[in-house]
Amino acid sequence: MNFGSLFAAALLAAASHPAVPMSRPHQTAAHNAVSVTHANPASPGVLATPAVGDVAPDFSYQSHDYLWQNLHNMLEQGHVLLVFGATEADLRSLEADRDRLIRQGVLPVAVIEQREGDVWKLLRKANVSYSLLSDPHGAIAEQYGVYQPETRGAHSAWFLVDQSGRVREAGTGGLLREWSERTAVALGRTEVRTASTN
Repeated sequence: MNFGSLFAAALLAAASHPAVPMSRPHQTAAHNAVSVTHANPASPGVLATPAVGDVAPDFSYQSHDYLWQNLHNMLEQGHVLLVFGATEADLRSLEADRDRLIRQGVLPVAVIEQREGDVWKLLRKANVSYSLLSDPHGAIAEQYGVYQPETRGAHSAWFLVDQSGRVREAGTGGLLREWSERTAVALGRTEVRTASTN
């Protein structure tokens, strides 16, 4: 499977927004930050975090050309690794493993609870080449049960969603440093890097 960074300058929307699902040929984007607009603040109460084997919430977002897309459109390109609550160091760690993830057919996407302008700054500072989704109101984080109203952000969590739309592997409370090794095992792949014996 051959794909690069996701879509250029997309706009995310809350799940309640009427989305128009559509697919289009993958385009390598010149940039890869996205922004949430028209998203309602997270509603009271906490939604359940999807477990392994559950269908992943199919959130909606608006692409750079103002066409509505969904998570399932991303899944047409491969499996999707959604990361929440990432620090700058976490983003760099994910970038270091990006090429190996892509070779596995896994598209990394980090959901950032900041406004678009701040996400652009973070993208440039961390020098990442995968997609960042700006989710300042917690619209996506809430759907995945990881939104924290008291901090107005998501706690650290990740979800590997396979092409069937189901959560293949997940983790909360901390992010990984060896992403491709974990996703390879979850996907039943054998091309795991051999650890140094030194």
